[in-house]
Amino acid sequence: MAKSDGDFSGKWVLLARDLALPANLAIAARSNVMWPKRRCPAPIAAKIAKRASCCHAKSTGIEPAKYDKDREQGPNQIFPFKRPRRKRNASGELVSEDETTTSPFTKTPTQHRRPSNVGAAVIDTPSGPIRGTLADDTVSFDDDLRSEAQNGILQDPNFDPSHPDAPQQARAAMPIRRLAHKPHEIEYMRHQGVFNQLPGDVCDELVRCYFQHVHFFLPILDVPSFLNSYCRHGPQGSNPLQLTTLFLASANFIDVGILRRAGFSSRKAMKTAMYDRAKCLYDLDEGSEKLTLIRCVILLAFWYSDPQDHRGAWYWIGIAISLAQAINLHRASASNFRGQKLPPDSEAMARRIWWSLLVRDRWIALAKGRPMRIRNDSHDLSMPTRSDVLSELRQVDSQAFAKFISEDASSLTDMWLRMVQISDILGDVIQLHYRIKGPDPSMEEVNQISRQLEELKLGSALGEGGGDLHIHGLQIELLYQAAIAILYRPYALSAASRAMPDFSQSWWRNAVRRGREAASTTNNILEQLIELGGIKYLKPMMITAMVPATQIHLADCKSEGTLTRGLGRNKLQLCVLVFADLQSTYWSANVMYRLFQRAQALLSDQESQPSPYETTLRPITPDNELGQADEQLLTESQQAGSLISPNAMVPPGSELPVFSSTLPRFSDVDQLLSPGFALSEDPAGTNVAVSPAQAGTSKAPNPTNITIRSNNKTREFLLWVSPDYDSRKPTPAIVSFHGRGSKSKDQFNLDEFTKAKNNLAGVIAYPQGIKDEWQVYPGNKENDILFVNDLLDYLEKHYNVDKNRIYASGKSIGGGMTNLLACDEGTSQRIAAFAPVSGAYYTPSKGCNAETLKLICNPGRNKIPLIEFHGGNDTTISYSGGERNGECLPTIPHFVREWAIRDGLGTKNKTTPLAANAVTYSYGSGQDEGLVQHVFESDIGHDWPSTKPNHDNTKPGRHVASFNATPIILDFFSKHRLPA
Repeated sequence: MAKSDGDFSGKWVLLARDLALPANLAIAARSNVMWPKRRCPAPIAAKIAKRASCCHAKSTGIEPAKYDKDREQGPNQIFPFKRPRRKRNASGELVSEDETTTSPFTKTPTQHRRPSNVGAAVIDTPSGPIRGTLADDTVSFDDDLRSEAQNGILQDPNFDPSHPDAPQQARAAMPIRRLAHKPHEIEYMRHQGVFNQLPGDVCDELVRCYFQHVHFFLPILDVPSFLNSYCRHGPQGSNPLQLTTLFLASANFIDVGILRRAGFSSRKAMKTAMYDRAKCLYDLDEGSEKLTLIRCVILLAFWYSDPQDHRGAWYWIGIAISLAQAINLHRASASNFRGQKLPPDSEAMARRIWWSLLVRDRWIALAKGRPMRIRNDSHDLSMPTRSDVLSELRQVDSQAFAKFISEDASSLTDMWLRMVQISDILGDVIQLHYRIKGPDPSMEEVNQISRQLEELKLGSALGEGGGDLHIHGLQIELLYQAAIAILYRPYALSAASRAMPDFSQSWWRNAVRRGREAASTTNNILEQLIELGGIKYLKPMMITAMVPATQIHLADCKSEGTLTRGLGRNKLQLCVLVFADLQSTYWSANVMYRLFQRAQALLSDQESQPSPYETTLRPITPDNELGQADEQLLTESQQAGSLISPNAMVPPGSELPVFSSTLPRFSDVDQLLSPGFALSEDPAGTNVAVSPAQAGTSKAPNPTNITIRSNNKTREFLLWVSPDYDSRKPTPAIVSFHGRGSKSKDQFNLDEFTKAKNNLAGVIAYPQGIKDEWQVYPGNKENDILFVNDLLDYLEKHYNVDKNRIYASGKSIGGGMTNLLACDEGTSQRIAAFAPVSGAYYTPSKGCNAETLKLICNPGRNKIPLIEFHGGNDTTISYSGGERNGECLPTIPHFVREWAIRDGLGTKNKTTPLAANAVTYSYGSGQDEGLVQHVFESDIGHDWPSTKPNHDNTKPGRHVASFNATPIILDFFSKHRLPA
């Protein structure tokens, strides 16, 4: 099993064995689920037992018990290893001889016999035993276990999977007792600082901060169990993994003085230390109960450092959701198969955890530009209620309550419920504007979501005062205004209305107004938070919530109106100041600060010059909104991170590529104006997304990596857009194909079209072949012609491409692909001219006579321009042709003559010296002169001809050519276009 989430495969094998074998497989084997008409046949039962025993052996290293076929007594004897003897108690429940258990779905606690010397975790280390550091055997862990049993959350030992309601009852699995840690694991924990204990007063302050700033945003803890145990036993009485993740979340809000007491220089330093410790404990965890593990993983999602670390918030929330779904936390529990209903406490716990996951999923998906993991139709758990949060607080000891729980708990709970509703509607907004498939959003759809948001509007202004309650309420209101701004952002980022009927123009203007109002209200909230000193207490989600307003202010900075521009700059400056203040706590705030600060600098530079916005401003209308305003960021530096907008977050009708740049600076403010604005955790730290209309505005020569679907497969190509590309003017385009065994990036570096002075193409695409080859290679079954058509559709959709000036070139098998496009009925009518270099023109043939080989070619038009380059010393694709890879290659002169004949030019040609060892053969006369050409150099090999060293001519036995093919190709292209 791949170690995808940090857990060892042995852990999952043990988990599968302990969950499936003792109860579920045994019952399933003799249930009507697997065998509706009869019980499990003995041979099948034996196979199940044998496989289960092997799993047990692999995970523990213990030799499995030998299965004795003579002992086969039917499906009730299918397990070869010994299990504890069990009997029924007075209530009819199965219990072992060592324990007395009532139904875990009742309120009566489960009593477990344990050794008298087990009161806290004891780890044997080289330096002696360490107590109170790990939690599987601590008093609090057993208390947690007992509490979960009381709440009806643990799995019934008599759980019957054949019952139709059974999956909904499986809230969590029985905890597994952790195996002893090995010496190298202990050393790893010591290295990660797991055994370093914080001072008691620091721990108390961190716990207080958690319940002040985190709990009522994420009410996921079992508060009575945690606080009562913490107050009785201190940090040593808590599950270390849960306590460390709690400290990680609290570190965002701890005061500087406490940080110094704890030995940390900053909040980021403390977060890093707590994350390292928590991650270590998570990796080595074997004993935490499932709900505790889910809580810990949710809190690990408070971690985000930089794009180099893929284990950020998106990663951890994904694991938490998967774990929650695995125990059916997303399902509403009806009556179980005995007719008993689950206690209210367990339902309340499930609702709090699941809806907290939904809240985090919505905002993280928005921040990262990725699809939501929780769909509205994938769960049926009802919305949480006030009692779900408040009822458990009444079980907290009075001393612990007074020390850690706010007296405003009731009001804070109401605010959390409002945030849940806002986040639920945010999911509808994301689905509406950023769905991959489906129609564009309609006015009615937008209006419907607007009405839902209107119902959540506060009836009165937030209360005055400077307390934590007011700061908390302002943050909830910030999320509410962000949801409105996101709903209307695509319209607010445009400056003019469509050419629509009057009522549509009116609706559009109203949408722009609503978006700007939400952005202005966001600034008002930030001003209040600044006055209250509450900026330092902003949650990570608030950075995401500020982005839409910041973008709208940036758009106003480009307004034609002087006052609007000035007001937009002032509002933008406030947002930038807040990002700057949060840099010491959140890495993502640093990214935003640097990006929008860069935008301010660009605006200032424009103000110091004759402003195009004051003279010849071209308004961005909704008609070109997807091509002009939906524009993604380029990062300001690798340290600042990267920005992406994957397909799941692309506005309707648009596809945004992934850009790889070694010069992550942007030169146009428009690149920040994108409804799909998002942060990435790309491992390379340099990947960004750029909208089609602005992919070339960066001066960096590096291409954009585009992913599209073709023939039900994911296909890729690199896309280079000229810095001089102007979307108002049609531009030529070139498609250049790599050779076999090469990559699209190799071809980009080889042909140097992007560096040529006489390149008139504003867009150049470099397709990537599957298995680094093309359809023309013998045995290849891919439909690359369809891929090229889809690629051209993409270019024509997203760029102002001159459809009469699209050209194709390629080297080796890429040259053969170029020829195939020229011979295809469809693509020959879309591509104006072709330039294969050292082309491999494979042709199926029973015999191989290279000079007379019949070439298969059926173009859709006459007079197709083609220029071919080949070296006389090519030992890969011989100039003389011949058999290769089971097919036949024509001689190059025969290949060129066939094209001249096909174009109606005859076989007469004009020979012109080109360089010392090079000559050009030109076919045609009059207006068709040079329609077909062949450039030959006698002593070069299988190369892209160049007078400078390149990837081809620097290989052993090769040398530079006497001419450069690239400018000749571009000059040839410039003379040809598709006929009208």
